[in-house]
Amino acid sequence: MGTVPLSATFSYDALDRRLAKTINGATNSSYLSTLTIDEPLVRQTPSGNEFFHTDDLGSTVALSDDSGSVTTRYTYGPFGSTTVTGSSTNPFQFTGRENDGTGLNYYRARYYSPTRSWFLSEDPLGFDAGDPNLYDYVSNSPTNLVDPSGEAGRIPPFVKKCVVGLIKAIAKIAGTDLAKRKPDVDPDDLLDAAKGCVGAGNKSGNTGTSSATNRNNLNKSVGSQS
Repeated sequence: MGTVPLSATFSYDALDRRLAKTINGATNSSYLSTLTIDEPLVRQTPSGNEFFHTDDLGSTVALSDDSGSVTTRYTYGPFGSTTVTGSSTNPFQFTGRENDGTGLNYYRARYYSPTRSWFLSEDPLGFDAGDPNLYDYVSNSPTNLVDPSGEAGRIPPFVKKCVVGLIKAIAKIAGTDLAKRKPDVDPDDLLDAAKGCVGAGNKSGNTGTSSATNRNNLNKSVGSQS
């Protein structure tokens, strides 16, 4: 008997985020993401929905089902070596990028090897990226930076929100009315900054009640599409 040919197609949005995977004409899975790059919320499969739980780097640490039960867990080494406990075929793992099943992760401009801790090709930005080693992954600082484009490391979006909030609060404090000796600070600005930091810190353990609440809200809009 001959081998049945396999036809696979993938749909992506303008930010090169995968929207759907179709195998031999049947949609195997589709995805709902936030407006932030590499931040999937829900993976819709024929067997049901999978809800993403992530850490500060955007790495998927767990998937849960419609009932709120954790079905798959992920643990990572500093440079992305991955251990999966569970049966999900979800490809979005270390820093939210796609594990293509060959031992390599797809970082858009180039492929990354977690076992070797470097990219397989030179940075397309060359030395303009600011690193003398054109194969380095985020300047060897994988616990602090991410590189969604495969071109230049940057601060993760969750941490960035915290930093931006604190900068805004400090800027307000710097605007103190010296005549009245009272800080021109809106308490809401400080609260927003604190929420940003707490939110970033809680991403890694976000498989509890707050996630269940978010998941239930998501079910109202996407649960019927699986």
